[in-house]
Amino acid sequence: VVRRRIQKQLAEVFDRYDILILPAQGGTAPLIADQGGGTVSFPRSHFTRYWNLAGTPAISQVCATAPDGLPLSLQFVAAPHDDRRLLDFAETFEAGFGGVGH
Repeated sequence: VVRRRIQKQLAEVFDRYDILILPAQGGTAPLIADQGGGTVSFPRSHFTRYWNLAGTPAISQVCATAPDGLPLSLQFVAAPHDDRRLLDFAETFEAGFGGVGH
């Protein structure tokens, strides 16, 4: 029921927009050493879990480097079953940014 409600609301959004551009998380990537015991957990996944629940394609891409040298990322989200558009957009975005960190 929740998933269908979310998908209905998103259908209205994607009637107006091809791609959503959003933060991937609330800061830089976490250091593995700070995760304890070498196990990585992602407490900041609340930026991405909505798209998993909705069943929409999404991709995260590094877009900048913070002063401490860690990556900052954006996520791009497309309408359900619009994976090709999403991948094409992400490829164009990466080419335009010159592949930050490469």
